Amino acid sequence: MEVINANKAALKLMGLASLEAIEPLIEKIIDPEIRTLVLSGVEVLNVPLRCDLHEEETNCLCSYIPVIPEGGAEVHGMIVLIKPGMVSSVPPVESWLEWGRRYINQVILNLREGVCYLDTKGRIIYANRTFKEMSNSSFEEISGQHIASVLKPTCRPLFLMEAVEKTVKEGSWQGEFEVRCAEGPRALLATSAKVSSEEGKDLGIAIFARDITERKWLESEMQWRNQELSLVYDLLHLTTAYQDLEEGLKQLLARILPIVKAEAGVIYVCDLNAYEPQLVTYQGLAYRSAKDLTSGKEGKLLTRKIVQSATGVIFNREPGQGHSILSGRRGELLSLAAVPISSMTRSAGVLMVGHKESGHFGDNELRVLLSLASQIGVVFELAGLLDDLRNRLEELGRERDFSRALVDSMPSALVLLDNRGRMVYINQRFSELLGYTLGEVENNSFSSLVIPGGRKKIMADVMIRERSSGVWLDADLIDKWGDTLAVLLTSTPRPFESGEYSGAIVTITDVSEQRAREIEAQEIGETAKGLSRELAGARDSLQLLDSRKEAYLFMVHYEVATPLKYIGEEIGSLEKGMADIPPDEARSRLQRMRQVLRRLERLALDIQDAAGMEKGKLRLRRREMNLCEMTSRVVDEIADGQELSISLDLPDESIIGRADTLRMEQALMCVLNHAMESSPESAMRVSLSHKGNEAHWQIENTGTAGESKTLQSLNDIISGKGLPGMESNVDTGFFICNHVITAHGGSMRVEESGDGTAICFSIPL
Repeated sequence: MEVINANKAALKLMGLASLEAIEPLIEKIIDPEIRTLVLSGVEVLNVPLRCDLHEEETNCLCSYIPVIPEGGAEVHGMIVLIKPGMVSSVPPVESWLEWGRRYINQVILNLREGVCYLDTKGRIIYANRTFKEMSNSSFEEISGQHIASVLKPTCRPLFLMEAVEKTVKEGSWQGEFEVRCAEGPRALLATSAKVSSEEGKDLGIAIFARDITERKWLESEMQWRNQELSLVYDLLHLTTAYQDLEEGLKQLLARILPIVKAEAGVIYVCDLNAYEPQLVTYQGLAYRSAKDLTSGKEGKLLTRKIVQSATGVIFNREPGQGHSILSGRRGELLSLAAVPISSMTRSAGVLMVGHKESGHFGDNELRVLLSLASQIGVVFELAGLLDDLRNRLEELGRERDFSRALVDSMPSALVLLDNRGRMVYINQRFSELLGYTLGEVENNSFSSLVIPGGRKKIMADVMIRERSSGVWLDADLIDKWGDTLAVLLTSTPRPFESGEYSGAIVTITDVSEQRAREIEAQEIGETAKGLSRELAGARDSLQLLDSRKEAYLFMVHYEVATPLKYIGEEIGSLEKGMADIPPDEARSRLQRMRQVLRRLERLALDIQDAAGMEKGKLRLRRREMNLCEMTSRVVDEIADGQELSISLDLPDESIIGRADTLRMEQALMCVLNHAMESSPESAMRVSLSHKGNEAHWQIENTGTAGESKTLQSLNDIISGKGLPGMESNVDTGFFICNHVITAHGGSMRVEESGDGTAICFSIPL
């Protein structure tokens, strides 16, 4: 390492005259460990420097700062700052870092709290003696180890790892946890804080841990004692309210023994004049010893001594000193503690506990027994009242049974509500009406029985507070099975207790039958109105039936007249030139006559449908059919029969739909006949297309456009405003087509198309 520059102050402190004189002293000024730290980018501040320069002792503090060019990452050298300083200790033999650890040890050596330092990753870099005792390890064993692997919490293995992360993020952390040690589990209260440099750089984490095992044990002990005392007081309350005296004191004694850590105990009463004890209950004593206490002379003398003592007495005997007063199941009781039980209405009593070890009981246990004896005295006081209360309760019970029988015999259901609207009593009629028992609805709000939507209003009316008024209202209640029941509610306030509102008395009357009769009467009225409307509709239906009858007659007339006319013409032609007709022409004419016969077959079906016609609707026999094939077949029949040229436009793919084949052929044939007879000389074009969920036909003729009156009459036939004339087969066929299309759920229209007329109709697929 080369010295580049030094100021005059540095040369003066070191007693040197020139820059070249510093070169031999570099190894003394810069320790190898310091050099390693600085060249790695770490600042080292205020390091004591005590060395003999030119046989003169120099006391200085040195700081070493790495030199890193701006924008760079590598260390190119260091700056050494030297300032005068006094070092009070002897120069350390070890490195300055070890000397620093020893210095910190001297400061916190006598602390009872554990102190350790961690790096930013939670690894231990320093620990004092107390912390090493907590971890039961030496520093060499825990150095560089994560704190979670040194202190092992019993709650969660990752608890301390989370604490380290929280300290790094938030700057500090505090918490209690239990760790496993060689002596057993220990409770620690730890506080951690993040350590940063003046420049804000994170240096690590400091942890301050205190052993609170003893404090936690005391808290647990006090909590346990308080819990036992609470149980005793609760038992006293239950004893005075519900149980008999002997059973209550027996349970009480069982809870007193653990509190004072006694092996056996006894409670007995005695007469204040004769001091003759009478056994009430005992636990842990030998039966013979308990009997001797209440029947022997020694027990009488002992009782007198205890009763006359205001603070109680303690008896201790050493083994072999004589016969013990009491004996337990495990042997003689050498230590006894006894306190008097005072009472005004009963004879005095004694509470006595014992232990087999002499000197087991002291003043603390005696004070606890006195406190408990005072509570037992209260029990004795209340026991007399309890007997009187039992007698009164029996009388009240008989009166209550009479009142309950009277309330249960009421024709209306009855429920009592407290001041918060909760049900506290129901009669038998309530259970019969709504299906609930008292256990199912007790302490539940009455609003739970009301249907949603009107609960708030009904509860506001039911919880009336005016003494001189009542409420009558209709409501719907929900029974146990979820059905709605129409009822009439009446509500009056319950008798006020101590001037305060105590709730309401609600009676429930079933009006469902009355409501059903009202609804039935209303339905009868609605039915009468409906019948009058049906009568009016029947009149309209008769008129419609007449129009449908005429339409059917037109259909029959058309279906009969056209084939008969054609058959007559063909028969006449055959009679005139039977011999001269070629065989092909004869077969063609016979084929056309077969087509005419098919039309007569359709007529037979029409007559059959007339017998089952309902409200003017045709009876359809729907089957899946290829509409393209049906259209092509009808057009070919018409073209062959009339020797016309009809252009046909069909889609590339077949159109499959559900329809009556004969009816659809009849409708298409009627439209084609109508178009041919309206314009015999014009060309015709028939097209079929698939639009949405419908099949659409369009029949166009290219002759002159139809007159407006003709188009209007056809549209009137479609809308039902007009009927075809009997002399016009054209209009009759058009009417038949419209009737068939309407029966299939389709629609039909007539419109002008260029120089001609277009008839369009569609049916759903």
